[in-house]
Amino acid sequence: MGLFSKLLGNVISDAIGSTINKVQENQGSKPSYTAPVTENRQQEIFTATTGGHTKDYFKEILYSEFSKYTIRENIPVSEIGGEGKSYDFGLYENGILKGFVVLVERNRDNNKAYKDSKLYANKAKIPFINFYLHMPNEKKFVIYRINHHLIN
Repeated sequence: MGLFSKLLGNVISDAIGSTINKVQENQGSKPSYTAPVTENRQQEIFTATTGGHTKDYFKEILYSEFSKYTIRENIPVSEIGGEGKSYDFGLYENGILKGFVVLVERNRDNNKAYKDSKLYANKAKIPFINFYLHMPNEKKFVIYRINHHLIN
C-alpha cells in the first residue's frame, strides 16, 4: 500500500504543480491573492485523498445505524480480563457485549498493545471489527462490515 500511496501522492503533486503553472502563465504579471486554506478545507482535502475519517465519523454511523445497541466508548481491555489498546467502541445489546469497533491509524496494527487487545477479544469470542483510518471507509461499507461481524 505504501507504493500506491507514494504514486498517488506524486500524481496529485504533479497535477497541482501543472495547474499552478497554467494559472501563472494565464495571469502574466497581474498581482494575485490566494485565500488561506482553512482547517476545514484541509480536512476535506485530506479526506478526499486518503480516506482520513475521524472517530466522530464512525461514532455518527454507530449511533444512527446501530441504535438498537448501547454504544460505549474507550472500553479498557481489562473489562474482558486482558491488557492492551482500549477498544474505541463497544456495542452492547441488553447489557451483553456484542462487538468491539477499533480504529487503526496507518501502521499502528503491528504493535503489542493492538495485538493484545485483538487477542483478548478473540479469546472472549467477541467480534473485533477494525477499520483503518487512512482507507476510504464509505458509510455503506462500514455498516456492512459491522453487521456482518455481529450476525456471524
